[in-house]
Amino acid sequence: ITILLFQDEATYRAEAERLFGDCEISRHGYHRPHLHTILVNISDGPSALLHELTHALMAFDFSEAPAWLREGLSTLYEDCRIDAASASLVPHSKSRRRTLEEALRRGRLPSLESLLRETRFDGPDRPIYYALARHFCFYLEQHGEMASVYRAVRAAEGDAADGMATILHVLKCESWGNLEDAFRHWALSPATE
Repeated sequence: ITILLFQDEATYRAEAERLFGDCEISRHGYHRPHLHTILVNISDGPSALLHELTHALMAFDFSEAPAWLREGLSTLYEDCRIDAASASLVPHSKSRRRTLEEALRRGRLPSLESLLRETRFDGPDRPIYYALARHFCFYLEQHGEMASVYRAVRAAEGDAADGMATILHVLKCESWGNLEDAFRHWALSPATE
């Protein structure tokens, strides 16, 4: 994978347009899977690079991953540390937390079912969907189920693009209402912070 890092947003945008004709891009970075290339505005730190590297790894392993899983894992690992003892990535709990809490407080947080049905995170609620996807993946990680859910959704790719039935089966959960209640309780608990 070719990784192009730019020192500021202006240079990043100018080079994305010059090299690839890309004008409508995130201010942080993006991945061009068919060219095996990542472009990143590194001025805000390494988060965008980690986010795009996760996209690149997923493109190789599960190119048809649903949006919630693609963006959930990318946002989960954009802010993490490496645990030397287990050689694993440990996400930080506070990333995008304020957006999630505010959406919950204002009654604007979409349901998990709504999250899983989204094919793209666009429009004015985009930050809320990113925060929800991240924290749903964090919830799964904290409960030791992220790897199992990922593998099961990837294996069931042909059955349901969103993996909704698969997730309920893996989590041994009776309904989306039960899962929603458990997730929201977890999201509001001080231990999550």
